[in-house]
Amino acid sequence: MDLHICIKSFYKHSVSAGIIQNLENSLDLTQAIFGYTDKDTKEALKGRVYFSHFPALGNPKELDLRGEILGTPRASYYPNYIKQQYGKKLKSYMDAGFEIAGRKRYPVHKDIKAPNTNQEKSSENVKSFFEPLDKGTKFSGKVRFHNLKKAEIGALISAITFHNTKNTFHNLGFAKPYGYGKCTIEITNLSQDEIREYLAAFEKEILKQIPYWGDLEKNDSLKELLAMAMEQGKKTSPLDYMELDDFVNAKKRK
Repeated sequence: MDLHICIKSFYKHSVSAGIIQNLENSLDLTQAIFGYTDKDTKEALKGRVYFSHFPALGNPKELDLRGEILGTPRASYYPNYIKQQYGKKLKSYMDAGFEIAGRKRYPVHKDIKAPNTNQEKSSENVKSFFEPLDKGTKFSGKVRFHNLKKAEIGALISAITFHNTKNTFHNLGFAKPYGYGKCTIEITNLSQDEIREYLAAFEKEILKQIPYWGDLEKNDSLKELLAMAMEQGKKTSPLDYMELDDFVNAKKRK
């Protein structure tokens, strides 16, 4: 038995209780394309898309070994994970009818973050070490699929290219908070006309279900996804880890 300043208590509700279920009894597009397994019903569907390894091309340059203390997001921290109303008492997993704040995603850094000087005296045992590759490193691989409809191919292309939106990036690897792992994915065996044709087929189908899908004024989810996929700098948004005092103060906010 450990001695703690704060006593841990069990919440009444799980995180999943705050996720709105719109398609409880039918497949969504992601499940239909990539497949799924259900532990409760023992049902499963085989995926129709397969990704090869993406090895680096040429002789990629490895940069110096770097060690940082990386924070791990915890769903139990309800001020961040639950949708809150400003000026009102914070909701927690003890409250019925709560809703999760959204989808967890790391912002794309414009620049590499300098090493944290406050961590220089920290024990090596609590640090995570990595050897990043130099910027400009290129990788190549293949995406194979079987028996996909035209609209489904368009959905796959939309996910890979952020719907063919310029200046957007994917974030890969655990060093994302320091600006590493930023990459773009280019489809090399399709022309832009072919890509637009597949995307149009996807748009036609999704607009039947979500008429406002392409309207960024109404579709907050899409607008926020594209914004998070674009480079963020210190001048536009703070990209530092919360300090311990920040976590404490957030719980005091009303």
